[in-house]
Amino acid sequence: MTKRKWYDNPTVDRWGTVYLSVVSVVLVGPQIVGNVIDEPSPWNITFAVLFLVAFAIIATSFVRQCRRRNRASSPEVTRVEPSSVPTREVWKAKTSSSSRISAIKKLRESYPGLGLREAADLVDDTTDPPNL
Repeated sequence: MTKRKWYDNPTVDRWGTVYLSVVSVVLVGPQIVGNVIDEPSPWNITFAVLFLVAFAIIATSFVRQCRRRNRASSPEVTRVEPSSVPTREVWKAKTSSSSRISAIKKLRESYPGLGLREAADLVDDTTDPPNL
């Protein structure tokens, strides 16, 4: 396995945009605004508009990265049909748990694609031990 590059990192992506926006606003922004106020030439106004557009793009990309930071790391879960869960597994989860809720949690940990309602129905419907 090869080691990842320093720039191939979600943290660098997220905080790189913050660093870029802070540096551009603090260091470059006052100079651009000062140039437009002192000499409002078409060149300075165009440069200020381009600066504002670039800052808006950087800020938008930061917000988008913050919104999807947890989505990228979560694995894709395929749906599990309740009929495919063995009765033995449901019984194990039910007998090894102290409450109904913990049994449902254990069953859903074993089968991540199983919905909450389906897991609750399986736990509630299982009354007899399976034939071992």
